Amino acid sequence: MNQWNGLVRKDWMWMKTSLLVATVLYVLVLIIFPLIVDKVFIHGGYLYETIVGISGFMVFCSSFLPSIILLVMLQHEMKHPDLWLHSTASIYKLIGSKIFLASIVGVGALFIPFIIVIGGFSFWDLPISFAGLLAISLTIVIVAFLSSIEGIAITLLFWVIYRLLRKRIGKFSVAITLFLFLVAGFAYMKFSMSDFYLSTLEFGPIPLHFLSQFSSFFEDDFNNIFYIGNFLWECFITAACFMLAVVLFDKKARY
Repeated sequence: MNQWNGLVRKDWMWMKTSLLVATVLYVLVLIIFPLIVDKVFIHGGYLYETIVGISGFMVFCSSFLPSIILLVMLQHEMKHPDLWLHSTASIYKLIGSKIFLASIVGVGALFIPFIIVIGGFSFWDLPISFAGLLAISLTIVIVAFLSSIEGIAITLLFWVIYRLLRKRIGKFSVAITLFLFLVAGFAYMKFSMSDFYLSTLEFGPIPLHFLSQFSSFFEDDFNNIFYIGNFLWECFITAACFMLAVVLFDKKARY
């Protein structure tokens, strides 16, 4: 545990100033930008709706933040790979600690717009209960966070592939990595249309009736929007990408 804490603390120490400055700017954008949009483009009267819309967009953008932070940390370590990789910690700890810190930052980035939207509830008369707004907002944040975790694993895998290719083909490695990413995406899209995938995807529907009682937006069509099969597939893809990335990095692309 002390070794894990030390790895996380090491990354936090050199990143904390940049992260704190980015957090302040992030909050200012969420507060000031809706005011500007409402006054200049909408001409008043829809401030809260503007806050919700911009907050939703920022939640979407924030789902990519952990992957970006992970890339920054990995690239930082690759400036002196001998110092990083000669640690007594396992490769799982070395990479896992960075994923942990990136995920924590991602959670914070997701909850900032969530807090602003929930906090603004007291100042506007809305056609939705506080419990409804809370439930719907939490659902969106949780889905965005789970998507960001999968994004981390996919990002890690293709970063390792890039490192592996760079050792062999040099400057063309970025283009080849991008091409492989597009090919993998196309292959997954084709697989996702197969009968096997579709039959397992809709396994274990979980009714989400509680959302429909909070807002008319969530009508009967949304009662079974969550499937255990879908969740298991996402978990499998995340775990497979992570394990493959770690094995390739440990054996082939360390330097």
